[in-house]
Amino acid sequence: MSDSIQSRFLNLPIDRRSMIKSVAAGSAAGLIASGAPGAAVAAPAAQTTGTTLTGSFYQTIPNPWQMSGNGIWTSLVFERLVSWNETYSEVIPALAESWTTSDDGLVYTFKLRSGITWHDGTPFTADDIVWSYTTLLNPAITGSWVLPNLNPIKGAVAYKTGGATELPAVTALDELTVEITVEAPSPLIISQLAMPFILPKHLLENAPVETLFDDPYFTESFVGLGPYKFQEWERDQFLTVVKYDGYYRGAPQIDTIVARFYETPSVAILAQQNNEVDAILLLSPDDIETVKADAKLDVFPGPGMLEQSLGVGNQFEQLKDKRVRQAFLHAIDRKTIIDTLYKGAASVVNTPFLADWVPMDGINLYEYDPEKAKALLAEAGWPSDSTLNVWAYYTDNFTGQLLAAFQQYLGDVGVKTAVQQTEFANIEADYNAGNFGLLYQGSSVGPDPDAMYIYFHSKSEYNTLYSDPKVDELLDAGRVALNQAERAQIYNQLAIALNDQSFWLSLWTPLRHWAVTKNVTGVNGNMGTPGLHIPFYSKAETWTKTT
Repeated sequence: MSDSIQSRFLNLPIDRRSMIKSVAAGSAAGLIASGAPGAAVAAPAAQTTGTTLTGSFYQTIPNPWQMSGNGIWTSLVFERLVSWNETYSEVIPALAESWTTSDDGLVYTFKLRSGITWHDGTPFTADDIVWSYTTLLNPAITGSWVLPNLNPIKGAVAYKTGGATELPAVTALDELTVEITVEAPSPLIISQLAMPFILPKHLLENAPVETLFDDPYFTESFVGLGPYKFQEWERDQFLTVVKYDGYYRGAPQIDTIVARFYETPSVAILAQQNNEVDAILLLSPDDIETVKADAKLDVFPGPGMLEQSLGVGNQFEQLKDKRVRQAFLHAIDRKTIIDTLYKGAASVVNTPFLADWVPMDGINLYEYDPEKAKALLAEAGWPSDSTLNVWAYYTDNFTGQLLAAFQQYLGDVGVKTAVQQTEFANIEADYNAGNFGLLYQGSSVGPDPDAMYIYFHSKSEYNTLYSDPKVDELLDAGRVALNQAERAQIYNQLAIALNDQSFWLSLWTPLRHWAVTKNVTGVNGNMGTPGLHIPFYSKAETWTKTT
């Protein structure tokens, strides 16, 4: 689906537009910015004292239950029960220092750390967990992409849909112990609990749930449990946080962090050259090459957690024939595009998900072979006099170059195309109805292959285009297998099935980069993937900056 689809993660739940906009917001020009070229640099934040780190990781929606785009700022202020590590390879303790599972795999008991306080000094307790999860599942809460992560809790779906009036499966055994009962044993529940941020019961319990997100807390307070506490927010300008000395992992080393909004990547790069910003996100290969030449910068990629593909619609009946979809893959010289346009800052992929613990045996590599593409198109009866629409919801210049390359390669095998770059809102209705040919999109491959469920399972509310009984069977099996080795084999078979069906034409994983001034330490490898909103432990309290 899309960048949006962004999240797309074990369980990221959003309407199609949000899904696509979510990654669209983080795609080739959209994360660092999204606005008119040449816009002015963000206005200054309030005066600060001590060391200040400034970054271009401004978050359009700071609400931790509705955030989109990059999640660094949110993770500075808020915490979760458990957390992904910085490479998304392991779930580690956070507010919970340990947990146990019952013999039948249905009951999880979390022991919380003692002595943790909210930024206003109020003690954190198990009641905050119970209130947060119960409130997030309230039928009145809508538009939250973290919500589906709680669906495995016993009675959660019934409570969310109004079929039950309470949620007894999440209970506080005492001030520092939480018990959670799930519907069925699951290999995913711990990683799913690494998604929802915990909010303060004592500040929000009296706010009407129906209008919870209108509460001043979500614009003026943002009291959390993270290493930094909220100071100031100027919409579409900056977000400022200051260190919280009472942070349970230790007091931060940098006094203030300012996340600024920049209209375009070029403005952010110029601001960094003028010593106005320490850390910037880089999505364009040209921009990455530009900053690599600056000796005062440390330039490094985030984990390869995003994938670009061409989603296939129903513009022509022949698009339902997998031979046509496979032909398109053979027609596009992905390696040449990566070597020339991406300048090597991407790698070819042949499945919609990546997981280093899943073998990819039996995968068709779809090597560049225009003659084979022509033969497959002929076999499938491709209407050579037709014009295929190829759309992109990224409006940057680099994507324009990619669309031109697609048009050339497809034209070489006899497929006439009309390419279009536009805001997603302009194609949303046609997208939802499947009235398109190909859509250049981005998606989060997520820490677990279960991320593919929302895109490809025939019963997923987010998938109205694709259906294959074998894919459904494998996706279902992966959700209940508890043994990691067994899951690896299941997902190897899923990779083969999706690779064969090619519902999405998997293209490449771009390596999005950070450029950080060398007087800042502790950030290399700890800032995640630009544009990916899956929260993680960034070790922000250990970052340092020298003048």
